[in-house]
Amino acid sequence: MRELAETILSKAGLRDAQRLLISPRRILATLYAFSICNRLSDCSSATGAIAGLYIEALIEGEQLDTSRLPSHIRVHVERALSEVEDAALRAPTSLYAQVGLDADLLARMGAVSLLSRGLVTRLRDFFALFAEALSYAYASDYIVYTKPAKSLIQVLKPHTIAMAKWAIEELSSLGISASIKAERTAGGLVAYIDIHECLGSRVSKLASVKPTNNCILYRLNYECALGTIEYELCIPESTRTR
Repeated sequence: MRELAETILSKAGLRDAQRLLISPRRILATLYAFSICNRLSDCSSATGAIAGLYIEALIEGEQLDTSRLPSHIRVHVERALSEVEDAALRAPTSLYAQVGLDADLLARMGAVSLLSRGLVTRLRDFFALFAEALSYAYASDYIVYTKPAKSLIQVLKPHTIAMAKWAIEELSSLGISASIKAERTAGGLVAYIDIHECLGSRVSKLASVKPTNNCILYRLNYECALGTIEYELCIPESTRTR
């Protein structure tokens, strides 16, 4: 997938593609933005791919330099980035901001995203990974902007839920009883693998919501025979408005 994203970005005129594609989500966001724009008559796939990369980097906490972008692309990317920064307050009007945010959504929730995150060995990281994917899958009906992304979600969402169910079956064979739980919190909709029993003993669960500057955090804490399993995620709906 990296090779495909590098080829797309290089053909779009981005020279630093290899250096900038440093995370699975950046790679997938680039590919999904390109795919979305290919299905929209008024969207440049080259500009969309670059916007997808730059928006994903911004979401990850890095502001990429736009000065070396071709001028006809830079103007759209810079406008998109400025609107993405305010997406928690108002829905973006820039098509490329919408495409980039939809690409970020798709990069978080699909089976390919789950498989591309590398080796996950700690239970905390395992449950956090599925919590993000499931939360964005369940919230996708409310936070998507473009029609092509809606079509892609119809494919990705069932795969994500199926993978979670598959993981739950395997966890059961390892002594962990769990199920998928989707609920509305004070900060929005979340979904995750909810743990019921560990090695035959019931678990103690504590959930809390905490607002931060960039998102509303949903924290889960489980105490069981395995010890403490604790993780948090940004509630998807807190980052998008309608």
